[in-house]
Amino acid sequence: MCANISVVMAVWRGDSLDQIAAAIDSVLAQTLKPKEFVVVIDGPVDSEIDICLTCYSERGEIILLRLLKNVGRGGARNHAINATSGQWIAIMDADDICCPTRIALQSDFVLRHEVDVLGGLISEFDQVVGDNVSTRKVPKNHDSICRMLRRRSAFNHVTLMFRREIFDQIGGYGPLNCVEDWDFYLRCENVGARFANLDAVLVGVRRALGRRRSVEYLREEMRVMSDAYRRGQFGLVDLGVGYVLRVAKLLIPIIVYRFADKHILRRF
Repeated sequence: MCANISVVMAVWRGDSLDQIAAAIDSVLAQTLKPKEFVVVIDGPVDSEIDICLTCYSERGEIILLRLLKNVGRGGARNHAINATSGQWIAIMDADDICCPTRIALQSDFVLRHEVDVLGGLISEFDQVVGDNVSTRKVPKNHDSICRMLRRRSAFNHVTLMFRREIFDQIGGYGPLNCVEDWDFYLRCENVGARFANLDAVLVGVRRALGRRRSVEYLREEMRVMSDAYRRGQFGLVDLGVGYVLRVAKLLIPIIVYRFADKHILRRF
């Protein structure tokens, strides 16, 4: 049985060959097979990665696309999604591991509910799935998701599945490389998309706290908040509080941020 779902994944030179293969294999091992699996190489990669992906493509397990130069995560995903034919798009990252029933669980939910954007929980790990596990929980229903979007992302992006029509309606991902996901959700909300999150772990994810504390990350967050304010989605209080919290996140000691991330942010 095959679902009307296209999985997309972007690979770039900073990704690990072993992690890429593990991510692809976790999609190929789904209990409910997607309609297609599109992988885009975002700019030049080393020969080992290229050979590995070519082998998957020649076996008919993935549809392989190549970009001559690196365009960033949002642009690469747009390129892959525009090459798909499924009614639904499922996002996958090149360093994470799908649970075997991910596609089946999400397919079953969207068939029974009026929803345009669907996510779920992630189980974070350090080196191997199951070590030092923590679960990032997210709100389940539409209204609570929209409330959380005023502060930060309300989805675990690697679990995301959305209607192709919504993607086309908002023009895809914006030209961002750190918080393109938060911007995507806010623009989906702005056109009336219906949201939901499954109360189930769908993907195992490697921790990456450092990237969320960079100046580039802060700059993009402020841009997303300013754009939402101009659209009327954020009030002045939302904007001001958001700016203060983002600057504080960048300035506080890493040990304090790690504590907050583990004991506060994981619980939304």
